[in-house]
Amino acid sequence: MSFVREVLMVWVTMKLVLSFANANTCKKSVAFKVNFKNKALINRTISTLQSNSDEFCQSLCFRENRCISCTFDTKNQLCNLSDTDHIMHPKLLVNTANTIYWRMENSCNCDSRRMTCRYNPAVQDFRCYCNLGFTGTNCTNDLKLVALFPLNARYQARSVQSEAPNGVISNVQCNKDSSSPTGGSCLFNGNKNSFIEIPNAQDGKLDLKGSMTLLAFVYAENDGGPL
Repeated sequence: MSFVREVLMVWVTMKLVLSFANANTCKKSVAFKVNFKNKALINRTISTLQSNSDEFCQSLCFRENRCISCTFDTKNQLCNLSDTDHIMHPKLLVNTANTIYWRMENSCNCDSRRMTCRYNPAVQDFRCYCNLGFTGTNCTNDLKLVALFPLNARYQARSVQSEAPNGVISNVQCNKDSSSPTGGSCLFNGNKNSFIEIPNAQDGKLDLKGSMTLLAFVYAENDGGPL
């Protein structure tokens, strides 16, 4: 059986554009000032990674753009990253043996609200990137996207825009990849029964007058299978 990852196989009238524009280097300062021993934040874990110390667990949280707090499991040597903390959700912080909970205080400044500070492992530094739907040196160009489907674990076959119709998944798995900063990918089985179909809405939200663009990053794991 052949496999194809991160390919968009749809029959739809739509415009799909994914644009990341690197703007300026941003300064990100992080302080882990608040910690509780034998406490853990539950039900909001975005990633679980191997870690040999609570200091390394903090560095993993620092590198993950969505991480706000982390819990280090001293017994199993695991680091649980979370997108919330005990301030926003106090009931999620519970007594748990052999753990250390840390809350991160983060300051990462970009020149525009249309930018997000993300860690770039290629340059081992934090850079300002344009938010989805914007491009240009200072992210001033609005792409006016009709629909954007990330096709990852977070969104599955849903669009970033709430008014766009949801896609229909058939024999496709969209999972989180711990090595992917974009939230994972979708795995297709490499046959005609494995696809994601994105229908138009009844009120024609995806209708276009002139053209459409479909973009996808594709990684073929074997030789066979339609694309």
